[in-house]
Amino acid sequence: MEHESVLSDARLLATAAKASGGVVVAQVKRLAETGSLNARDVHVPGALVDCVVVVPPSDHATQHGMSYFTTYDPSWSHEVRVPLEDIPSLPVSERSVIARRAAMELSPGDSVNLGIGMPDGVASVANEEKVLDRIFLSTECGIHGGMGAAGHDFGPAANADAVVEMNHMFDYYNGGGLDICFLGAAQISKSGDVNVSRLSDDRLTGPGGFMDITQATNKVVYMGAFTAGGLRVKVDDGKLSIAKEGRIKKFVDEVREVTFSGDQAMKEGQNVIYITERAVFKRSFEHPVLELVEVAPGIDVEEHILPHMEFAPVISKNLKTMDPRIFTSGPMNLLSNEFGVNFEDRVSYDSEPHVIYFDWSGMTLSSQEDVDDLRSLYETKLQAVTSSKGPVDAVINLDNFDCRDTVVDAFAELANDMERKYYKSVSRYGGHAFFRQRLAGHLKLQSADELFTRFDADKNGLVSAAELRIGYGGHAFFRQRLAGHLKLQSADELFTRFDADKNGLVSAAEVRSGLLQMAINVSPGGLRRIMSVPGVEDPVDALTKEQFVKAMGGYFEHRHEYEGNST
Repeated sequence: MEHESVLSDARLLATAAKASGGVVVAQVKRLAETGSLNARDVHVPGALVDCVVVVPPSDHATQHGMSYFTTYDPSWSHEVRVPLEDIPSLPVSERSVIARRAAMELSPGDSVNLGIGMPDGVASVANEEKVLDRIFLSTECGIHGGMGAAGHDFGPAANADAVVEMNHMFDYYNGGGLDICFLGAAQISKSGDVNVSRLSDDRLTGPGGFMDITQATNKVVYMGAFTAGGLRVKVDDGKLSIAKEGRIKKFVDEVREVTFSGDQAMKEGQNVIYITERAVFKRSFEHPVLELVEVAPGIDVEEHILPHMEFAPVISKNLKTMDPRIFTSGPMNLLSNEFGVNFEDRVSYDSEPHVIYFDWSGMTLSSQEDVDDLRSLYETKLQAVTSSKGPVDAVINLDNFDCRDTVVDAFAELANDMERKYYKSVSRYGGHAFFRQRLAGHLKLQSADELFTRFDADKNGLVSAAELRIGYGGHAFFRQRLAGHLKLQSADELFTRFDADKNGLVSAAEVRSGLLQMAINVSPGGLRRIMSVPGVEDPVDALTKEQFVKAMGGYFEHRHEYEGNST
């Protein structure tokens, strides 16, 4: 498989054919002497192959291409790594506008799937914005990382981090491994249903891996032009204008075939966004139809949006103008902004028992200015809380925290300064392996004896798997906050906190949001269990206070049993 761009499922198909009494034919570029290949380089064992056909060099271009249009690219077969800065950016068009707006939904550390077509432009934008190394792109054919190929070359990637078989990638997807996915949409209904599988009444395209990806991902972003069939737009001076409207409406009352259900997504608590060149929509529990939340600069809702939809969307009370950076050429500076730092909302202090909490989860320090800003915040907050009561206990959440190579030493110096001047004790949780390894020599770590004592919760002289998991991190930041401050809020307080819209009911979206505020990312299966009421066949859309109390009680009891927590 040395010149193959993906592993796909060649070995699995050969195994299945052989097991079913079939004949396996291997088409190859050249022969190798028996035993001359490293065993680790052999993907399909010889025992599975009945016949070998050697293709002459003159036919390699037509018979051994790496994609529909590319015969050979050594960066796709992982023989070389290419400078990604040489890959051209998307030209300014409706495609670039949609991709640039979609890229704003990315967060540091996201595990991402990109679909074919319009969504593959997100990789180009991420590369242009220098954030490609801050996320984990993947395609369902088995590629992890790198810069994915676009258009009819879709599937391979330059500079990939890993290549696995397709079934293993789908195991990862179905298991909830993705944080966000970007997919195309042929039709979108008023309730947020999406059709990608039947483009006309007599043409069945099929969903491909669409079903697996969308059903197991918390955040789903659909991308596509607002209309089809001849649409031409003009992007100039930070604004969008319609040169020629498309003949075909894509936002319809009902889709030809439901490949994705908006109503079901709401029951699962998914976050669903629909991005076009002129408008952004979302589906939420608050409304049974799509809500218009953003409009492009230069676009009039009454003239350019509503007449070209078969239904009337809800117009958001907080209707926003799409970021003008989207409608320009050149980088949007996502690295410093969307992937940058926002400190003020991430610090809290409990006067009793004199503990300060720093939540740096998901943040990236990319410049000396970031470190200086962080130092200023530290000094301001810590001087205020230690001036009268003395050194403070600090709890720092470093889950998915990262910093660039150029500022690692500066951040380490800052951390040590704060510990020496203000901390009575400090507990750090989470963090990338990169961060831990780079700072291991700088930060003061607990001694082996102190660490063992802390992990050995039942004081039996042994550390069990459950104690190791709890001691190492998991939800330790959340539990320490509860132990010292919340003391497990009463049912009434918890219900009031979760009921964000104050309608006397708690929806699945409010459950997910409330748990996230407590540093718990509930799985789709866990959310279904919470929203399942005894005696009701399907999960309900929203819980009453009584139902909520029972559901959350069962959920937390399950979590404590699973984590070996006897508190």
